[in-house]
Amino acid sequence: MLPEGLSLAGFGVLNHFIRLKRDAERPTQLARNFQVAKSAMTNTLQRLESAGYITLEPDPEDGRGKIARITPSGRAARDASIARLQPVMAEFSPCFLRATSNVCFPRSRGFA
Repeated sequence: MLPEGLSLAGFGVLNHFIRLKRDAERPTQLARNFQVAKSAMTNTLQRLESAGYITLEPDPEDGRGKIARITPSGRAARDASIARLQPVMAEFSPCFLRATSNVCFPRSRGFA
């Protein structure tokens, strides 16, 4: 469901920027927000940068640090991912609306 080369972790970062209406954030803060090791976040950000979904720029307030900034391509990849996921999530909607339901199965997969 995600665009080629975009991992679930990468989608999470792109979605984080857009959901919180942020254009940029320090990698250390992103790692804290996602409760992952800084090295794991660095890996995710490097992959996003290679794909053109973010840029990593020097932090003007900390000469040793970086700032991750979402690009227009990153916004487009996130939006494309959401568009692809919406039909799948719509299959689950009735189940989520029923307060008595404990398990949700997609209707189109033969489950009621």
